[in-house]
Amino acid sequence: MGTHPKQFRRRRAPMQKQIQKLLNIDDNFTIKDIKVQGEESIIFCEWKRSSYVCPECGEKVKNVHQYHGRRKVLHEIKSDRKRVYISYPNIRLKCTKCSKIFTLRSKSIFPWLRVTSFMLLSILDRLRSSSFKQVANLSGISPTTLRKYARVLLKNELDWKTFEKQEKMRLGIDEHSISGRKKMALLIVELLSSTPIAVLYTHKKEELVRFLDKIPPYAKRKIDEVVIDLNQGYKNAIRKALPHVRIVADPFHVVRDANKRVDDERKVAEEVYFALNGKRKKIPKRCLMQGKERLRGRKKQKVKEILSQHENIRVFYHFKEKVRSLYKAKNYKEAEKILESIIEEMRSYKRWPALRRWQKSLERWHDEILNHFISKSSNGKVEGYNVVVKLLKRISFGMRNPELYAKKIMLGLVPMRFSPQVLT
Repeated sequence: MGTHPKQFRRRRAPMQKQIQKLLNIDDNFTIKDIKVQGEESIIFCEWKRSSYVCPECGEKVKNVHQYHGRRKVLHEIKSDRKRVYISYPNIRLKCTKCSKIFTLRSKSIFPWLRVTSFMLLSILDRLRSSSFKQVANLSGISPTTLRKYARVLLKNELDWKTFEKQEKMRLGIDEHSISGRKKMALLIVELLSSTPIAVLYTHKKEELVRFLDKIPPYAKRKIDEVVIDLNQGYKNAIRKALPHVRIVADPFHVVRDANKRVDDERKVAEEVYFALNGKRKKIPKRCLMQGKERLRGRKKQKVKEILSQHENIRVFYHFKEKVRSLYKAKNYKEAEKILESIIEEMRSYKRWPALRRWQKSLERWHDEILNHFISKSSNGKVEGYNVVVKLLKRISFGMRNPELYAKKIMLGLVPMRFSPQVLT
């Protein structure tokens, strides 16, 4: 006895849905056939009659106006590099009610792309940890086309709705190099949740002001603190866009600035020795950068010799150690006393213009340095993300386009659960 066709169709319908879910096929299609041709698998689909709806008036359309053959798009790449394509009819319909002629569109297939949305998400996921060339070799799509996808579909900022449930927010802002010192980018991180918010493709003050002005009012009210390095431009931008927040000078950058000033004096001492004696003398750098309490044995002896021979290095090294001791203070008042004593002692030295500049810098950043002792905030998490940025740059073999760089880095930094938010 044979099976009745209607009974067969009734039993087949649930299986059809399961197969479509398994293969991630759009609900507007029905699968008619699957063919395997070498390393390619082609899923032949047809439009469901229920999808024949006019986008203008919502009227159901019965008849096909024009048939433009079949369109083939890449849907998936298996682990063994076999490719799965979807083939569907390219149909134009004419509405009998409003006379509008339209092409049937699927939500999962963009009209200007040769891939489905499922494949596109797979490509972008691979771009998180691979270069454009590596993904191009795997997908068969040219690197130029992949860059076009990234420029059009990716964003370099996270949606502020991510932080709706947070009662307060603290931002960390730090710059890093795109290529050399001429091209710099800004990384902005929410410190309490350790979530990257944006990668700005330039470190200019105007771009930071533009970004801060775009923050929704409800998010601005939640921000109570911003941690930055010793950059006057960033400070002015924050004062302009977020006048109510507390600005904190990152301790790491304050100590690094002190180390840099000692190193500058070391270079001056080398040049003076060369001018007087006509030959070069190398003064070790690393031992001068280390904390006094960490020096042992030969290094400790070497520092004593350098400080006894060069007065300028001795004075700057003394103040460098005082700045380091500032961050051992237990509270705000104790830190304020130490900082005031450092500035007052610097005023007594009038021989070196470089020391005078350092003193003015500490006076200019006086409040921001002490603000660290209110909440103990720092840019440590931002520096941690900077390590990941360096790894992503190495994997990508560098990028010349700053805008594309910002979007690619943002894609690699955000956690998997936030990936849809960096898509336009």
